[in-house]
Amino acid sequence: MELTLVRHAIAEDRMVWAQSGKPDGERPLTDSGLLKMKKAAEGLSIILEPPECILTSPLRRAYQTAECLKEVFPLARFVSEEKLASGASTVRELLEVFLEHGRRYSRVVAVFHEPECSLVSAALVDSENRESFQFKKGAAACFDEVGSAAVLRWYLPPKVLRNLSPKR
Repeated sequence: MELTLVRHAIAEDRMVWAQSGKPDGERPLTDSGLLKMKKAAEGLSIILEPPECILTSPLRRAYQTAECLKEVFPLARFVSEEKLASGASTVRELLEVFLEHGRRYSRVVAVFHEPECSLVSAALVDSENRESFQFKKGAAACFDEVGSAAVLRWYLPPKVLRNLSPKR
């Protein structure tokens, strides 16, 4: 199974949003974050074979990020997964979710949050050092052979993904 992890794009400021009294789960991407993620998704479409499934956290900022990916990978099944919400699951539980979907699909993209993106990445390559992965908002990492001895194929920050876009 090939698994690509994507951190959600730039969202509204957490502290400013909290003052609105609205739940953090409803915090959206900024207009700039949305535009940047659309470009990053176009870049991903250049280097990534089309996924069969896009998993997303149900939190609005991740869901909007996943929708950008769905635009460039329209044939992928789109699944909102509660366990991908920030703080909702342990690393082991997240790996189980990915493996469960990996039994049905050979290429899966998962859009979720920090620190889970870094923790899952470190676990996939059997590292205790989550600092080895610094997932900026909109960054992505692709792993092969998930479910056995996972291999990091690539990790790209959002700026590199945007620069790959043919619509620069």
